Amino acid sequence: MANTFSDAFAGTLGNWTQDQDSPNWTITGGDELQHDPSGGWTEGVIRYSNQSTGEQIQYAKIDPTYYYQTSNEIGLVLRSEASTGYKYTLTLSYNGALTWNRRSWDLTGSDQIDQETGTGLSQGDTIAVTVQGTGTSTEVKVWANPTNDTPYDKDNWDGASDAADYTLTDGSSVLASNPADDGQFVGCYSYSDSSGGANRMDNFFGGGIASGAGAVAPTGGLDGSLTGPLGGPI
Repeated sequence: MANTFSDAFAGTLGNWTQDQDSPNWTITGGDELQHDPSGGWTEGVIRYSNQSTGEQIQYAKIDPTYYYQTSNEIGLVLRSEASTGYKYTLTLSYNGALTWNRRSWDLTGSDQIDQETGTGLSQGDTIAVTVQGTGTSTEVKVWANPTNDTPYDKDNWDGASDAADYTLTDGSSVLASNPADDGQFVGCYSYSDSSGGANRMDNFFGGGIASGAGAVAPTGGLDGSLTGPLGGPI
């Protein structure tokens, strides 16, 4: 078993904790998550805090719906601890760059691990990711516009042969020190190049994949914490 959760942002943020740039994460229009920065060059992190993934192998999915500036980024938080240590972010920029960073918990430090440019993706495209491995062997796999809301397993999304569109690796051994190997929380990330406008996103899915099992879709709707069975080969 592993914990899985989802949120269509049609209610409140009661299952979330605004780790960075609080209280500037809100629900807007009754169905979107919005990060409206308090000042220029502002990063924000909101963590699904009602329940951890319970696993080191994690997945997450988000729809970036609106970038206030073409230099802004929207993405996902992986392997975050509750209050200390390091975390990973996987972001999609308006201009189509996928970037994997290690960040200190308070965002005072950041190191780029890998990047894929020229993907052609932007607002309106969905990104889904899995993270697996530890240290310099950690990998982040990314799918563009998958149909399913949860992965088939850690290496495939919409079925047993749906390999990732992009695989990001630690080719420069950034993670030889301070890898994010232990955090079990996931969430959303936003970077804004200036104040005065908000980034928006929708339809969050996240959870853990138990070692030796593939993930199956949780039962129920986009309404908060869900726990579903895991089965099938990995």
